[in-house]
Amino acid sequence: MRSPLPPLLLALAALALSACSVRSDFSTEDLYRRSLQGSFDPAGRAERMADVRRALDADVAPRERLFGALLLLDSGAVSDLERAFLEAERAADAGLEAARPVMAQAIDRALVLQGYAQKFGTQYVRDEDGVWQLYRVDPATTDAERAAYGVPSLAEARAGAQALAARR
Repeated sequence: MRSPLPPLLLALAALALSACSVRSDFSTEDLYRRSLQGSFDPAGRAERMADVRRALDADVAPRERLFGALLLLDSGAVSDLERAFLEAERAADAGLEAARPVMAQAIDRALVLQGYAQKFGTQYVRDEDGVWQLYRVDPATTDAERAAYGVPSLAEARAGAQALAARR
């Protein structure tokens, strides 16, 4: 079952990105802001992903790479999620700490799409009754590893799932 990005993670990423001082021309940031405003037709996802890939093929600033990675997280293609990880990694290597959780989300989403347990606990799905739950998590991943990627502990992720379920 497809899982949207948890709204809290999107809000945190947007807040962290707003603190970045790098400015660039039209590109992935504009596409990202439009996606938050709901101005994309869901049927145009493939075209949007192609636009993002083209924008990222240019020599863009780290902040743009991060916005592109965030947009690629919406893709249902593992290759786009691998690209999201690489773009977020490049942004993190350039000093944008807000990119680390995006790296974790890309890894988890790719694993979930392939039917595997996620590593970090960033993906939530609805069960057959429509109740949100945390998707299966690999128990070998430690909270220290999660912290290194800037994502919540497993207990916090589980609490987030309970909070989502309670809002139903």
